[in-house]
Amino acid sequence: VEEGLPSYILNLKLVDIVFEKILNILDKINKEDKMLILSSDHWYRLKDQNNAHPILFATKILSENNKIEISEPDSAIYIQELIYKYLLKEISTYSDIKKFFEEKPFHKTYISQ
Repeated sequence: VEEGLPSYILNLKLVDIVFEKILNILDKINKEDKMLILSSDHWYRLKDQNNAHPILFATKILSENNKIEISEPDSAIYIQELIYKYLLKEISTYSDIKKFFEEKPFHKTYISQ
């Protein structure tokens, strides 16, 4: 087992528990005009590794039952703009989110040493 991996797995389990609690709370509220975004600052990595890494990014528009998958890599640096456009109602559907990210250039994320 790599050093740090057991604590990383425990953190994933904690995230799963907390996310389930969040979803249970969201089931009880008005879902109009609400979006949930899950992200991370980095992927699990070994010490001194300096490769581009994917990160978790998931979004849920609570009032929508549809889903989309974006197969091309996207950059998390645009999350703030995504939220802003959502609040301005310029983005309101999963198709809008997909189009938003398709129009943005991808920036590889590297880990600094």
